[in-house]
Amino acid sequence: MEGGKCLLEKEDVVIDKTNAARSVSVSGFPRETTANELVIHFQKRKHGGGDIECIHITDKGVAVIVFDEPAGIEFEV
Repeated sequence: MEGGKCLLEKEDVVIDKTNAARSVSVSGFPRETTANELVIHFQKRKHGGGDIECIHITDKGVAVIVFDEPAGIEFEV
């Protein structure tokens, strides 16, 4: 984290066919949740997570998380 900002946080994330299989969108979390808090949560193996390449939180409160590997996505709805 640099200057309070998560180093994995990007201003924009483009989802294309090369990273679609390793991406998720997440909503329903409190607006005050930081990118760093989401990264910590979704990297935890106990939550079905994995290493994260980048994260972007939209103005509408939706987080787009791109994992390093598709195997990092094992979440239950």
